[in-house]
Amino acid sequence: VLTGGTALNCVANMLLLEHFNSEWYKRNLGMKDATLHLWIPPVPGDMGVPIGAAYHFACLAGARPGETLKHAFYCGLPPQRAEIEEGLRACSEVRWECLGNISDAAERERLADLMALIVSRDGIIGIYQGAAETGPRALGHRSILANPANPRTRETLNRLVKFRELIRPLAPMVTREAAQRWFHLEEGASDNDYDAYNYMVLTARAKVEAFTAIPAVIHHDGTSRIQIVRESVDPLIHAYLKAMGRRVGVEVSVNTSLNVGAPIAQTPQQALETLQRSKGMHGLLMISAEGDAFLAWHHIESPPKDSGRTLCQWIAEWRDLHMRNGKAGQPDRVSSRVTA
Repeated sequence: VLTGGTALNCVANMLLLEHFNSEWYKRNLGMKDATLHLWIPPVPGDMGVPIGAAYHFACLAGARPGETLKHAFYCGLPPQRAEIEEGLRACSEVRWECLGNISDAAERERLADLMALIVSRDGIIGIYQGAAETGPRALGHRSILANPANPRTRETLNRLVKFRELIRPLAPMVTREAAQRWFHLEEGASDNDYDAYNYMVLTARAKVEAFTAIPAVIHHDGTSRIQIVRESVDPLIHAYLKAMGRRVGVEVSVNTSLNVGAPIAQTPQQALETLQRSKGMHGLLMISAEGDAFLAWHHIESPPKDSGRTLCQWIAEWRDLHMRNGKAGQPDRVSSRVTA
């Protein structure tokens, strides 16, 4: 287990695994079928020290280890529906719709398909749901999502959304199957079904075909800081990635943090401020603790912002498709529109 601030160097972590492989153990230690196995917690630096101290104290007090760590969503509490609605009503330039409730599996699949439709059209959306990520990585609860198949996505995000250097790389979130298909996963990170790749603290080398399939998330050195998303941990994002596979052909999405010139958004108000500060975000999906899904957009004419017309066209296309397929669910509820 590697900790300390240096453990946030995801490239160095990958190089350790590549260097201390089975050949190294055989050559230097005479050990057969041995290799370095490495795991890095999602908060390996100073911010993670209190977690380790509390865990150590609990063990000294008689506690026994429970299940292995499966996710990093421990920061604060999920936003309540009333908190989200209050934040929406306080923003005079924001318009929004309630699209359903993801507690219902069918509605969750439908909403995931809308997310994939928007992104497949090169739309850029924020996702704000559940408790925030513990650690310096956005892992799908405070994220901005975009199309990994478009080679111009990186420039668009850096120039119009994040307002930062154009060379800054983007990271992918992937299903377990997509991780195996597009990247070389190290044997030394294979424990607990490659759990080491869950927290964006370890890069992987892309396979040759990935360079043309998902160019927006391949670094110049041919690596990607991947995040494997599990259905049991984040059913909405996992459903979205599966929908991306149907819409774009890859169960992959660009994933960057939900912030613009400020720390990662924690409250509904901060998430909405991110939407308004950004020039290139088409919408913000906000999920309440009760499961209600709100889609908000900045209702101003300031190119490239178009008062949400393009986003509303995509929503109409999505509704029409599901109505024709007989999967509209509860049309009265889905089509209800509430504006600030």
